[in-house]
Amino acid sequence: MDTLIDRVRVESPENAPILMQMYPTDDENGDGAEFGVGIRDDRGVLWYSGPGAPMGVYSTGEGPCVDYELAYFYANTWTGFPSNAEIPLNEIRRAFKEHLQTGVRPSGIKWQSGPA
Repeated sequence: MDTLIDRVRVESPENAPILMQMYPTDDENGDGAEFGVGIRDDRGVLWYSGPGAPMGVYSTGEGPCVDYELAYFYANTWTGFPSNAEIPLNEIRRAFKEHLQTGVRPSGIKWQSGPA
């Protein structure tokens, strides 16, 4: 996992940071979790949708959310995040590993709802 994150970190340009999206392969009903991980240098964003958060939640970093202009690039599309969604890379790594092991929303991350 660290190798993947390191590679994305190196290849992710500052003006178009890469967002990875994960879906469970054994989700026959279509109601499983979706997990997004964005990397921008030494920080990144997380997004989770699934049990306990069907509408999706975003990681919460420092300060208040003042807009939804923080953008990451996924599948030729810009994806907006709350302006305070970026967290340190070490938290991204830990949460990514935890989600892959458990399939649920990672603990130890402050989460926030998206725009209404």
